[in-house]
Amino acid sequence: MRSLKIILNLLVCLLLFNVINKPVLAEERNIYIGDLITLEVKTKETDEETLKKAFEAFEIVDIHETKEGYSLTLRTFEAGDYEVVIGNQPITISVQSTLDDLDRKDIFEGDLTPRKGQLPIPWLVIDGVMAVLFVISGTLYLLKKRKTKKSKNKSPYEKFLSALENVQTSTKDSLVEITIIFKNYLEELFHYKIIGKTSAEMIMEIEQITQISGYRESISSWLKECDSYKFSGCEVHLEQKEALLKELKKIGSEISQTQEVAL
Repeated sequence: MRSLKIILNLLVCLLLFNVINKPVLAEERNIYIGDLITLEVKTKETDEETLKKAFEAFEIVDIHETKEGYSLTLRTFEAGDYEVVIGNQPITISVQSTLDDLDRKDIFEGDLTPRKGQLPIPWLVIDGVMAVLFVISGTLYLLKKRKTKKSKNKSPYEKFLSALENVQTSTKDSLVEITIIFKNYLEELFHYKIIGKTSAEMIMEIEQITQISGYRESISSWLKECDSYKFSGCEVHLEQKEALLKELKKIGSEISQTQEVAL
């Protein structure tokens, strides 16, 4: 759950970074005197008059509002670097003179083949993917948190029973698993240190718990039978494991009912 929360926070940061650093989109290429420059201003925090003032050094050929902001078409007949600030985002437009690039004295061989334009950055696709990831991560996080909260509200017996239902008795270590579940149940129910102790130590500890004095024999018998299967080295049949699991559920249920009467 912690790792899922970290991923969710990272996605939020990426979305914010993407929004902050994407108010103006422009193609990065050489711009010459007289070239038409098209700018897509992706922000609603400005208006037409503010944009006209910001680009007063240029001739504004066209300006119109779009769904995401404004689209401007500009040009200038003076070379130089122009810095314009829109909101808190500065952009620099470098206008070059065609004479600066003419460093040849031989005859040019013309090529009438049109140059292919650069592909624009697919911000809409990127935003869509990030939004989907954000929704998925957020949903998983909320479901995980809800499940954890629901688990915390369960009584010790409900947790005990739920854990036993998830045990696969066909596995090799199933008897070890149900023993640990039983120890967790008793420790949480009576607040005695039981986890990590051997069966003999556990029985000695149980003798101090007066609430289950009537179940000491059945608990001791169950632990001994379970240990005989675990440490015998012989194959334990599925029917034997199922019988032990059924008996443990019965003991746990009786202990739970005793606690309810005591409360």
